[in-house]
Amino acid sequence: MAAVDNACAVPGSGRDAINRGLALLRQGACAEAIESFIEARKIAPDDPQIDYFLGETYRISGEHARAVACFEQAQAQGINAPELLLRRGLAHSALGDDVAAERCYRSALVQRPAYPEVLANLANVLERRGLRDEAIRAYERALAQDPSFLPALTNVGLLYFKAGRWEEAASSLEQAAHGNPADGVVAEKLAIALGEAGRIDEAIARYEAILQRDGNNVVAKLNVGNLLFNVGRAADALTHFAALADRFPDSAVFELHRGIALYALVRSAAAGQSFRRARELAPHCAASRKIGLDRVLGRISFYTGVNCLLSGDLAAGWQGYEYRWAAKEPRPREIDALQAPAWDGKREPERRVFIFREQGLGDEIMFASMFDDVISRSGHCVIQCSHRLGRIFARSFPRADICPAQETHDEWVNLSRRVSSDDRYVFAGSLPNLLRRSRGAFPRRHAYLSPDPRGTETWRARLASLGDGLKVGFSWQGGTLTNGSRYRSIPLADLLPLFSSDGVVPISVQYTECAAELARVEHEHGVTIHHWPEAMGDFDQTIDLVAALDLVISVQTTVVHAAGALGVDTWALLPRSETSWKWFGHGDECAWYPSVTLMHQRERGDWQPVIDRATRKLHDRIAAVRERR
Repeated sequence: MAAVDNACAVPGSGRDAINRGLALLRQGACAEAIESFIEARKIAPDDPQIDYFLGETYRISGEHARAVACFEQAQAQGINAPELLLRRGLAHSALGDDVAAERCYRSALVQRPAYPEVLANLANVLERRGLRDEAIRAYERALAQDPSFLPALTNVGLLYFKAGRWEEAASSLEQAAHGNPADGVVAEKLAIALGEAGRIDEAIARYEAILQRDGNNVVAKLNVGNLLFNVGRAADALTHFAALADRFPDSAVFELHRGIALYALVRSAAAGQSFRRARELAPHCAASRKIGLDRVLGRISFYTGVNCLLSGDLAAGWQGYEYRWAAKEPRPREIDALQAPAWDGKREPERRVFIFREQGLGDEIMFASMFDDVISRSGHCVIQCSHRLGRIFARSFPRADICPAQETHDEWVNLSRRVSSDDRYVFAGSLPNLLRRSRGAFPRRHAYLSPDPRGTETWRARLASLGDGLKVGFSWQGGTLTNGSRYRSIPLADLLPLFSSDGVVPISVQYTECAAELARVEHEHGVTIHHWPEAMGDFDQTIDLVAALDLVISVQTTVVHAAGALGVDTWALLPRSETSWKWFGHGDECAWYPSVTLMHQRERGDWQPVIDRATRKLHDRIAAVRERR
């Protein structure tokens, strides 16, 4: 309303009618204001300000088509101010015409680049079009001009949240919550973002504040347990969810989460019982209807599926895994709106098949084991992958069109625009349900990724210069605070029996910051673990280094997937946890990578038997090498 307020006294014909209309508009009397502006236009038909004021009044009263017509008339008569373009854009958006709205906003920004309200509304349009990253940049520009602009703080915080940019989400949402403490959505997302950022105590405090205001807030109760679960405190999460499920025996939601905690503790039979009970309760559960029955049933199906994979039932497991989108952020609307059918695994030599990337780098490598199947069954294959995998995928799958992408939401949308109605598409994570529904469906091939030969030879020469002995790569930290680091990682010093073994040249293939830990081990134990940060910061070099090693010993990280896909002898040190679903139970053989030996914990958190086993196996390996000499 700033532009309207600034024009309170309009000289010339119709001034009294215009000022009367403005006064009525400020009072919220839109119908009477419209009558005054129409009277003013009869008196002064060539005064463009009257059409501007009339258009704004129509917009405020919800008559957006009339508003657009008036704004167009005002522009035709010479008013083209940023304020008018903003309001015309708002009217176009209200009519569902975001293309016209975007044109108005961009025209306004040509005249006034630092216009927070226009930037925020442009961001809204970009977000609706699925261009999340562009929307974030527009909100950031708005906040650079006005750091306290509450709508922009709220919306960019929610977009950071969707993008998994947790610290930025927490920072923006904290400011938004301070500006509007009553906004329940902001309060909830802030608590989640703090938890994902590892600020556990702050997150719990936020949940407690939410529950003080609303003691029946099911989502807050669930998220406290989820927070415990995500930081590796599965036993505490089970206690929390079991208490809720027992207190509310008709709640499918609490029963589902009891099952998830049991699944995380690898109590598969009990987890399966909870999932079946949750499915029975869901149609009659008020909380399920509030969250969304389809979403709750989808989550039940997903966790039933991964629980089946954990037990080695691949057919049922991969079928349930198809519901993974219900367990995390839904996939982009643009994908669901594609006119092309999803690929069904059949041989279609006349069709082009698009494979969309998903999940983390290790998962991308694991799912890539099926790309040759798709290539052989299609006329042409287009493979989207992380930009970090672009060169190695291009070498490994030369018959396919490789599309390296930044790991962002927008890249899915961009690739979807290339898919025609004659094409087929599939997400990489859906390939196992089509191609690997039993252990017998896994090929016993040595490797499927091809490192750069010259790069690998360079690393072999560099490793050889370190002296005789097995060149063994070690990685001991896996995951993040919120996806299992606490139980997936092993303190480096605990691996001393392995990397200090006579006949071993230890090499670090740890890709997180580890210089201080390596220095401490060298100082305290006199063992040098060779580490090249430049190699671990460049995934192409990481691949070439791993390919040059004699052996890799690693906790569950991307390194295990990379080494297995390269055919390098690898021992994976695995926790007793829900992450074992990828390995189909607790056996030693790895279906995905024949060169990988799986070494599982028998008791959750107890690494010593695993380390002892690996140490014995390593000593046997060294002895065998010496005998051959």
